[in-house]
Amino acid sequence: MTTQVTPDEIVEVLQWTFNDANDWILYPKDNSNKCGQRFIVTIVSDKFYGMKTLDRHKYVNHALASIWERIHALTQKTLTHAEYNDLVARGLM
Repeated sequence: MTTQVTPDEIVEVLQWTFNDANDWILYPKDNSNKCGQRFIVTIVSDKFYGMKTLDRHKYVNHALASIWERIHALTQKTLTHAEYNDLVARGLM
């Protein structure tokens, strides 16, 4: 039996890849009624600049490789700082 993934563990693993002072990992939300298998996470990083959405998601999936088998579903919002600021200005974040 595998152990449940926690939001803190997701942050800890992602911080190895998104480790610049300007990288933000907005606290992952457990969207699975606390079963620890479905999460929503927003990552704001200029590492995503010039990447298509699929490539951003692959980048995050690779960063989570050490715990990936314990995550059933992950909804990702991957944004550059400019994209994030635009969404905030429009009241969408």
